[in-house]
Amino acid sequence: MVFGRLAFLGVFFIIFLSRLGFATPGEPISQRLVDGGVTLYQAARQAGVPQRPLDLALAYFDLHKDQFSNQDYITLIDYRLHSVNERFFLIDLKSGAVTKELTAHGKGSDPEHDGFAKKFSNVSGSYATSLGFYQVSEAYVGDHGLSVRLDGLSAELNSNARDRAIVIHGAEYVDPTRPIIGRSLGCPALQQSHSNDIVEKIKNGSLLFIYHTAYEKPQ
Repeated sequence: MVFGRLAFLGVFFIIFLSRLGFATPGEPISQRLVDGGVTLYQAARQAGVPQRPLDLALAYFDLHKDQFSNQDYITLIDYRLHSVNERFFLIDLKSGAVTKELTAHGKGSDPEHDGFAKKFSNVSGSYATSLGFYQVSEAYVGDHGLSVRLDGLSAELNSNARDRAIVIHGAEYVDPTRPIIGRSLGCPALQQSHSNDIVEKIKNGSLLFIYHTAYEKPQ
């Protein structure tokens, strides 16, 4: 009888945690219940987060969850999209809310400056965007104001990110009134007026995934 009551309480506690927005033991993050009574995955897809990078990012998070001290947010960037599109997706892992932003790519990834990132590199001096998974690390105040450093987790794809000073920061050239967003030196720069809020949310150990089809077909 005692065992039965304990088992019942355990199940109740797991359901209670799920309703509060916490993943239950062994539960994929994609199946966490969020606002509106839907799963995190459903909420993200309904908000327009692209399926392939979402699938890869959530799977990576489940496998490596313990290495991320900030488990409130996951960020995706889909560089298949033209620079005038909102291709930066900030996913709130508790509520399921998605914030979409403009973001720049490196000028080495788009030498023609036509708005599409086509080339990617992990090499210093390439001024190109690096693909793959990152840990968003410490915030600091630099030439672009409040910024946050990135540590690459995808070996040859982005292992030099910190040495290359690839960071998230605000930039005036990320301007929605431009026909083509300006290019960075490799950083996923954000709209100046929006960047501080984003940095404050994702700093100190959240997951960032920068995607393009080239991620699955290395150049």
